Amino acid sequence: MDMPDLLNALLPPVERPGDISLQNTAPVTADETEDAAKFDWNSDDSVIIAEQLAVAVYRNRAGGIVIRQEARNFDDDDAFVVLRDTEAVRLVIKALRREAEGGA
Repeated sequence: MDMPDLLNALLPPVERPGDISLQNTAPVTADETEDAAKFDWNSDDSVIIAEQLAVAVYRNRAGGIVIRQEARNFDDDDAFVVLRDTEAVRLVIKALRREAEGGA
């Protein structure tokens, strides 16, 4: 079955065995190897999503809504925010939307 035309326009053509010519492949240079070793995950513009710890949202036994974030290290405890009711949740959502839209 063929992919839809939209996907064909976005994806590169599929290479079949025998289509690849090693004559057209440039060898990796020493400069490229050194550049790869110097890659900085904190400042390189090609990094589009920085590290993100896992986040869970659930209700506790008392009926509060819990936002829990995974601990960074094995020795640390998870971080918790417990919201007492739906009004507290509404206020947090409103603040998150405001910040996501530029903090205005």
